[in-house]
Amino acid sequence: MRIVGKFLAIAVMGAICLALIAFPVSFPITVASAGGEPPFVAILAPFAIVAALVIYLALAAPTARIAWGRLCVLAGLGGFALPFAGLAASWATNSLVMAQAAGRLTPEAHAGATTGMGLATAAISGIAAFLGFFLGLIFIVAAYFTLRGARRPLRA
Repeated sequence: MRIVGKFLAIAVMGAICLALIAFPVSFPITVASAGGEPPFVAILAPFAIVAALVIYLALAAPTARIAWGRLCVLAGLGGFALPFAGLAASWATNSLVMAQAAGRLTPEAHAGATTGMGLATAAISGIAAFLGFFLGLIFIVAAYFTLRGARRPLRA
């Protein structure tokens, strides 16, 4: 039964960790290389690293409860880091848009576009900060209550 709980933790929390950590990390890489074909390894690397970390943390845990707690900590840290991923995606998008429109804008239009992109970056990072804070808080509290009474099994 212990291994079933660990594999369930890998499946559920692995999907959550991939959504909170790997996708926000690989998205700016894809946007930044929109001029050309993004390297497949650069997009796949965050997913492979997070998946390997999830599998290691779950299988190295002595009990399924400790595996769930460790993966909740990982998801909580990913939630708290979500605003940084929002900033990186906004900056990559802003630089791409400004590079494409560099020669076609008057100075006034360039100033307006820069101001608009600054406001959009603030809005995206604000939304990501709001969501990331509450998701991180939920997973950290879940990890606390999961790991609070967890005991390592006695080895004979």
